[in-house]
Amino acid sequence: MTDGFDPASWAAVSALFDELTQLSEVDRGSWLEALRGRDPTGHAKLLRLLDADAAAAAAEFLGSPAVARAVEHAGSPTHEGSAADPTGDAEGSVGSRTIGPYRLLRLIGEGGMGEVWLAEQVAPVRRRVALKLVKAGMDTREVIARFEAERQALAVMEHPAVAKVFDAGETPSGRPYFVMEYVPGEPINAYCDRQQLTPAERIALFVEVCDGVQHAHQKGIIHRDLKPSNILVETREDKPLPRIIDFGIAKAAALRLTDRSLLTELGAMIGTPEYMSPEQAGVSSLDVDTRTDVYSLGVILYELLVGALPLDSATLRGAAFDEIRRLIREVDPPRPSERATGPGPATLESAKNRRTEPGRLAGLLRGDLDWITMKALDKDRARRYASPSELAEDLERHLRNLPVSAGPPSLAYRARKFVRRHRLGTAAAALIALSVVAGTIGTSLALVRARRAEAVARQEAEAARQVSDFMRGLFRVSDPGVSRGARPTAREILDRGAARIDRDLASQPAVRARLLGVLAGVYQNLGEFEPAERLFEEALTVRRSALPDDKAGLAALLDQLAWLYYLRNEFGKARPPAREALAIQEAMPARDDHVYANTLHTLASILDKSGDHAQAVVYFERALEVRQKAFGPESVEVARSLNSLAIVRQSLGDLASARAYYERALAIAPKTIGEDHPHAITWLNNLGTLLYDMGAFEESRKVHARCLALRERVFGPDHPDVAQSLENLGASDLELKEPRKAIPLCRRAAEIFRKAYGDDNLDMMDALQCVGDSLAASGAGREAEPIFDRIIRTSQAQPGNGDSRLGYALLSLGQLETQQRRLGEARRTLDRAVALREKTDGKASVSYAECMAAEAQLLAAEGRPEAAAALYEEAVKAQSAVQGESHPHVLAVLAAWAEVLERAGKRDEALRLEARIRAAQPARH
Repeated sequence: MTDGFDPASWAAVSALFDELTQLSEVDRGSWLEALRGRDPTGHAKLLRLLDADAAAAAAEFLGSPAVARAVEHAGSPTHEGSAADPTGDAEGSVGSRTIGPYRLLRLIGEGGMGEVWLAEQVAPVRRRVALKLVKAGMDTREVIARFEAERQALAVMEHPAVAKVFDAGETPSGRPYFVMEYVPGEPINAYCDRQQLTPAERIALFVEVCDGVQHAHQKGIIHRDLKPSNILVETREDKPLPRIIDFGIAKAAALRLTDRSLLTELGAMIGTPEYMSPEQAGVSSLDVDTRTDVYSLGVILYELLVGALPLDSATLRGAAFDEIRRLIREVDPPRPSERATGPGPATLESAKNRRTEPGRLAGLLRGDLDWITMKALDKDRARRYASPSELAEDLERHLRNLPVSAGPPSLAYRARKFVRRHRLGTAAAALIALSVVAGTIGTSLALVRARRAEAVARQEAEAARQVSDFMRGLFRVSDPGVSRGARPTAREILDRGAARIDRDLASQPAVRARLLGVLAGVYQNLGEFEPAERLFEEALTVRRSALPDDKAGLAALLDQLAWLYYLRNEFGKARPPAREALAIQEAMPARDDHVYANTLHTLASILDKSGDHAQAVVYFERALEVRQKAFGPESVEVARSLNSLAIVRQSLGDLASARAYYERALAIAPKTIGEDHPHAITWLNNLGTLLYDMGAFEESRKVHARCLALRERVFGPDHPDVAQSLENLGASDLELKEPRKAIPLCRRAAEIFRKAYGDDNLDMMDALQCVGDSLAASGAGREAEPIFDRIIRTSQAQPGNGDSRLGYALLSLGQLETQQRRLGEARRTLDRAVALREKTDGKASVSYAECMAAEAQLLAAEGRPEAAAALYEEAVKAQSAVQGESHPHVLAVLAAWAEVLERAGKRDEALRLEARIRAAQPARH
């Protein structure tokens, strides 16, 4: 051996080579990066050995019979350097073989299924390209499916940060290949270290990567293997340009990449462990969405900022399969600022590569960058950034010294993490509800820093620490090591905490005020409204006296109290604290726009539920205006305001405006949170419901079908939101005169609701109502009747909450009894329906008009056409006043009215009604 390969070093490098070749291709890059950190000399020698092996393999590959048939011969192969010693030729050339117009120069990459060659295109233009070819012998159905998926994924994208596809085809032997842009770059982490970029410069480069990944998501592609070796940086005109490559395991999120199935074996992990999201490490890696790439971006950001991985590579690589999964799914990494101050020469080298010192680097990362990175790395994808663009937006806000949306984990969130770590029983599991207490603490250090002088900020930070210590002590009662087997309920733990606050913190009002607010929020989110109200009121009293200068904290607490009353439907009690919270913020010289807009939203919601829809619009519009100025016209905050405005406009009967607001919100979603974010799916559902109310049943059905597909993909097949979409789809089918299509959809919806909420819950009753109506419409009245009876019994057992369902079921049963000529029973049933609708909805409502139309139908069946015609006329007036005369339901009542006039011998009046119907019907094109 030559060049330092003495017998001893050869044995060591040979062992490394053997270890590497036992790994899958997706694992090798990270293993090599880990080796470089712990044994740079061995890493360099192994790379030389790999080069030699690749050259030898390439020579063998090009001489194989399969390739000889696939590759056109363009002269005898020449080897200017030895295959065993590729250093004799700088290019490592293996010959002058060609595929079509491409001359293969050297092998530059190899995976389990394919090879990537540096090639030269000779016609119609001359340029260097990368040619990816399925390996000989690897052209199985699954491999070709994945290969074609990658080719098509790249083909649909057009972005500066994504390598372009130029050409595609098959060799004569049928092995597919595609030709893409050759990126003569280096991995992003290596480039940043070699150039010694500062954290700010690294972030600016990383934001461009986020833009490229966002583009892929908008095209329906999830990468699933983002890592530094798949993000190459090249320099053009002295400017770095990141390029994303290797979509070999990409997943189609919104389009079909190939007609062949992309199979993933149960229990197989797809991706690179160090950069893999918790959901990828699950039993099946099929349950991934765009947020899996956000997690991988978080790992890359962590590495760019710190120079180390969140989870130690050696620990991961040395673990068994199940342990790897557990580490990825459960172990939280240290914050970047903590990792940056670790011991050893690696820390010094990392800081040097960022043109700073370890202590100063930690200071740069502490705060915003810790929060942003850890939000991207959250194990719970619902708590991550919803999209790469949201992550990029927060980083850009940091660079511009603006407040970021990320923040330190709340105490309630830490409590949930504690519960998860200790794996307690049902009592501790109930504490998971603490995770939804976002915003209840009011001690965000970011807000403190923004609104306090340094000395005050230190005091606030100390108070926050004391709050944290108290909460940790409180939750220790759920630890088996403390409770000795006892299983306290969540309510018992909270009651103990409230008692401790009164007993132990009487002399510390600042800490006491905060803790009272925290526990009040926890009680509220557990549905324990009475103790929540008591603690909120006590917190307000303490805060007003102990923290008179903390106006922002007072306003936040008042907003929470107002929302508690809103949840209890006590709108009269909710208005005063909401208005006070708003007045406090409007008097502040500097306020947090996000909190201010939320308070406007709270007050608007209270007014809306109080029936003051016009005033609700005013405050929703003010919230929209604040959010547009603070976050931009196409931000997710603006989209949320648009959705709220659409709902209240719909309540006011301004359906055209409501539709415009929904559509604006939905146009923003793909650019911000993505169309598959739960918020965006809800907005889509709302639009479908609006279209149904407008009588646009075809459009409504299309929207609900799209909504169903998204919900099944995001939430799984048995989620209650899926049931809602199934029911909405069935209702549209029923209106489109296809009741047999509606029956299985609504039956499935009812079963999902039953499994989720138990027998005879009200959501299940809604779905069964659709089943009963569809059975009746399809002629199966005998099957429908017991369903209506069941809904009536269940709704009567829940007075108030069940009134709406009871009204619909009585109406449907009365109509069925009329059709079956059981006229006495129909009279009694419909009288009940009319009385209930008059009481709950009023005589001007559509629901009351529908009951009048059903009574008119009964009068006609009793042989009283003139009385029926008079009642039909009343129904039309009431219904058209709300829905408009062109609504299909109004047209149906007009047609029934014309029919009874015909029976009464009033043909002229009937003809006038028929002309009126023709004039009201929408034009058909």
